[in-house]
Amino acid sequence: MISLEFLQTAFVVMIVIANLSAFRLLALLKQADCWQPVKAFGFDIYNWGFHGSIAHFWKQRAQVDAAIRKKIYFHLVFGPLCFMMTVLMLLLSAFKAPTP
Repeated sequence: MISLEFLQTAFVVMIVIANLSAFRLLALLKQADCWQPVKAFGFDIYNWGFHGSIAHFWKQRAQVDAAIRKKIYFHLVFGPLCFMMTVLMLLLSAFKAPTP
């Protein structure tokens, strides 16, 4: 049987890995000159939101260096996969938690 402590530890580890992957994706998009700031309330917010940047990268992917492009593809899959695993760990730990 998997203990509750193991599930909670796995949750914390997966959320940290997912956030590190998101920060790495941010750095790679900036390195490939595909980062697009988000406009909110009339201001440009440079470190928030990936939607415009990913769309810009998708249009310009042929001009991006192949090594950087492969890393971006990896983090586009790996980051959301880690976030989904954190949700799974959270659900499993909720069902495993003792009830009063």
